[in-house]
Amino acid sequence: MELLPKAMLLAEKLNKKESLKKKVLNLSDLANFSDAVFNKKNLGLVKILGGGELKKPVTIVGLPVSKSAKAKIEKAGGKIVPA
Repeated sequence: MELLPKAMLLAEKLNKKESLKKKVLNLSDLANFSDAVFNKKNLGLVKILGGGELKKPVTIVGLPVSKSAKAKIEKAGGKIVPA
């Protein structure tokens, strides 16, 4: 009987760690949204990567951004705002 509660605690701990992992989005993914401002509230805890092209200016607020994504966002007329 003692193994069951320990297994449940382990499963909860693993699920918690998985939910805390950062997810990633490419610029091509942002192009599919109609929003122009992205933050933790509308995207969750994600890192923006530079994959794909960006044709409209966007504003990234308080999210981690790769160097290539930053360059492409600024080239498209967008900006990165620290939290």
